[in-house]
Amino acid sequence: MKDTANGEETINILQMLNMTIRSGAFPYRWSKCVSCAIKKDRGSPKLSRLRIIHLYEADFNLMTKYLWGKQMVWNAEKFGSLGDDQFGSRPNKACIDVVMRKMLTFLYSRRTYTCMVTMDNDVTRCFDTLLPKFISMACRLFGLPDHACWFFVELLQEMQYHIKTSNGILKEFYTL
Repeated sequence: MKDTANGEETINILQMLNMTIRSGAFPYRWSKCVSCAIKKDRGSPKLSRLRIIHLYEADFNLMTKYLWGKQMVWNAEKFGSLGDDQFGSRPNKACIDVVMRKMLTFLYSRRTYTCMVTMDNDVTRCFDTLLPKFISMACRLFGLPDHACWFFVELLQEMQYHIKTSNGILKEFYTL
């Protein structure tokens, strides 16, 4: 792209990210992640009540938001790949819609004296146990380009997770 101010050629952030994915080479700083543990309950030191949050580089996070949060969901919507009960990350669907649907179902059951059984499946920590190569195959089914899928697999295999404590970020790291 030409910069009209000084006539030099410039490149925008999306072009840079696209070149990074297509080449398969990523900046070294993208392979570092800071893991923070946040207490769900104040004053409760239970490990089972901690929420682990991974902090990635801002430009890498922007790319994943665009590719997974936008492009892949749009493709899945376009081809009807998502079920009717899938509300997460979908346009024109919100979590309150699920609550309202459930409340109306219960109300209908009570008013019509219909017996009803419901099952709620809370898949706690389900994303923590998924393997990157299987995630990649599923993403390909939902329209994510092959080169983007393999880019993420390569990056996740080289990712170094550093733990953040009250004393700072540890130099030691772990990998998946």
